[in-house]
Amino acid sequence: MESCDPHRHLIGIEDCLKGRDRMKEKVAKSMDEKNLSPKEAVSLLPDAIRYTFQYDQASYTESVQTDILRMKEQGFRLDILRNSWSTDQYKGVNSQWIDPGSSQRFELQFHTRISFEAKQITHTSYERLRTLQTDPFEQMVLEAFQRKVADAVPIPPGATDIPDYPERPQNAR
Repeated sequence: MESCDPHRHLIGIEDCLKGRDRMKEKVAKSMDEKNLSPKEAVSLLPDAIRYTFQYDQASYTESVQTDILRMKEQGFRLDILRNSWSTDQYKGVNSQWIDPGSSQRFELQFHTRISFEAKQITHTSYERLRTLQTDPFEQMVLEAFQRKVADAVPIPPGATDIPDYPERPQNAR
C-alpha cells in the first residue's frame, strides 16, 4: 500500500502495537462489561495494531479517499471510520478494519505531518483525560491545551467532507 502513492508514507511504525498494559486494561474491561472470554475480548480489540499514513497537505483528501478504496480492493473490511477534522481537540481520520482471512482487527489513521505532530504532543493529556481520574480543574486545563494545539492544525482542503462510516448525524461529532 505504501508504495502506491508518493504523497503518502507510513509513520509511527515504532508505535504500531498497543502497549501491553493498555491492552490488558482494555481486554479486562471488555471481559467484565461484555462477559467475554479472554480470547473473545482480544479478538474485538480494535486498535491492538495501529498504522498511520501521513499525507501532503494539498493531496490529503483525495489520497485518503483513494487509500480507503485501495484497502477495500485488497479485501479488508471497513468497520468504522471517524472524521475528526471538525472537532476541537483532535484533527485527523481514524478507521478500524478487519482482515477477512484472520478476522484480525486493526486501526488505520490518516494524518498530515502537522496533525500527526499535534496528536503526539497531546497524547499524554489525552491519556490522562481517558483515565477519568482528573479533577474538574485538571480536566479543564488538559482540554484547553488540546484545543489550543488542535486549533493550530491547518485543515486540508475538503478534509471535513470525508464521510464517517457508518454515517452518523453531523451533530454527533
